[in-house]
Amino acid sequence: GIRDQPRARGLGDVYKRQGLAYARPERSASLRVRAYAVMGSRVIAGVYMGELEIRSARDVDLPQLTEIYNYYIVNTAFTFDLEPFSVERRRSEWFSYYAPNGPHRVLVAISTAGRVQGFTYSSMFRPKAAYATSVETSVYCAPEAIGQGIGRRLYEALFDELGKTEVQCALAL
Repeated sequence: GIRDQPRARGLGDVYKRQGLAYARPERSASLRVRAYAVMGSRVIAGVYMGELEIRSARDVDLPQLTEIYNYYIVNTAFTFDLEPFSVERRRSEWFSYYAPNGPHRVLVAISTAGRVQGFTYSSMFRPKAAYATSVETSVYCAPEAIGQGIGRRLYEALFDELGKTEVQCALAL
């Protein structure tokens, strides 16, 4: 579950993003993953207890990916989109741009029940040739999966895959 702890020391590398500091997670002896987000003077730890399969997105995942993304359109300002997408519109854009290999890809986290718990993707950063080795990354979790370390696990998998390509720089904007 999620619990508050006093400010932690020695959590490893801390990354700054949007006013929060994210610490490199620790792996416990039982291989459960603990993710930390440092907020003010407290650390909130989330532990995802279930098994996840992280793999390349497939056409069959698109309705759930669209549902998750539309949640963020309607409830946040994160996407900068104003209107929810239809699955048909996403289908025409999504898989023509992303591939199972290479620098522009989509990975999904699937629960044992077969439900998409989140997804991450890397896309072209800028159309100019000098940015060919740079990508922009994003991660989105299903509302019920927020705070469970799934986004961190997705980013780890994405960065591992990007490390096998010519990508030199990954930016999360």
